[in-house]
Amino acid sequence: MDQLSKLKPLLARVDPRTSRAKMYLPANFFCATVFFELRKEHEKDFAAMNELVNATMIRRFYGGLILRAVTLEKYNSGKITFRNEDVNSEPNNNSSLSFWSTSKCLKYKDDQYFSLSLTFWEQHFSEFAFDILALLKNTYQPNVLSSLYCTGSTALENGSVIETRYADPEGYKRFQVETAAILKAKGFVGFEPSDL
Repeated sequence: MDQLSKLKPLLARVDPRTSRAKMYLPANFFCATVFFELRKEHEKDFAAMNELVNATMIRRFYGGLILRAVTLEKYNSGKITFRNEDVNSEPNNNSSLSFWSTSKCLKYKDDQYFSLSLTFWEQHFSEFAFDILALLKNTYQPNVLSSLYCTGSTALENGSVIETRYADPEGYKRFQVETAAILKAKGFVGFEPSDL
């Protein structure tokens, strides 16, 4: 935050197009944070999210990425996204930053608040990369996938379209058995729970 705050004087205005001596960063400037890893000893450091939310006051702050969390599968990256809310919601400080968390809210106007959300998912690394490319090309749209190339996952490659990382394993097995029974009853023969 100390480093990002040094940009504020350069973001106070935008130079006119006809200006020969540029004093400010261009209108299409953006910034983001990238962290290499979330270590186990820091996975409950929710104060870090509350500190980073101050970056939302910097013009065109995109959010950020945590390349990996030591406690998760190697392909899961954390995406820090910007949230614009109309209520002052409490931060979600659950058991770990590597699960899902939100920062405190900062009041911007009478009924507008900013906060950050952190989620870990396999697709977040590719989403971040394609969002950066869209930001560089000035085609980025918030809350819209910048490319469909960032929608794949290891689970899809292994033939499953269901994410079971946070599911109840026994409940998921029951879902497979019951769904296979329904499909067999409807005449779809040959389906086994392992096919789902």
